[in-house]
Amino acid sequence: MPWIRAPLRRKVKYWISFQKRLRLALILLGIGEVITTNRSQLMAQEVLLIEADPALGRLMRQVIQETIPDFSTQVAVDSTEALDYLFCTGAFTHREPELPALILLDLDLPYTNGLVLLQLIKSYVRLQTVPVVMLAELADNRAIARGYERGANGCVIKTTDRQQFIANLALAANYWLKVNRAVRTNTDNQSANNAG
Repeated sequence: MPWIRAPLRRKVKYWISFQKRLRLALILLGIGEVITTNRSQLMAQEVLLIEADPALGRLMRQVIQETIPDFSTQVAVDSTEALDYLFCTGAFTHREPELPALILLDLDLPYTNGLVLLQLIKSYVRLQTVPVVMLAELADNRAIARGYERGANGCVIKTTDRQQFIANLALAANYWLKVNRAVRTNTDNQSANNAG
């Protein structure tokens, strides 16, 4: 009867991830418990990499750490783990509620499509100013267009040429983490003036 256990395990795992997604959806709608953080707090020196392929995730983490050693990289393998990180729930309950400086988002995720996760991220006020760069296959033109419509800030194509992909990823990370400067909002300026 071991053949019965594997499907049951998948169903239990899916149900648990569904419960987490539901809880986070309630938070986004303002019904659940909300973690409040003033935007004037600086973003963490951290990149959130959401990549389903563990080997590619390790490679990308290494590229980011070599390109910009000042930043650490947190890898999430699916949308549930990414949302746990962003909202300090699950395995990340004790994490400081700082925002990542950059989110690299694979559009081809298990359980929940990367576009759905992108829409969730951009619909939450606290996360709207965090740049999100999509990681997409070359043939995903429609998905890339929908990603830009949902608020993505950029896209790096996962080319079959690994060296080209690594070079493009390093350029994107360098731009978003070193060259680009975030704009402070009015509420950030008011908080800074009240503190000073």
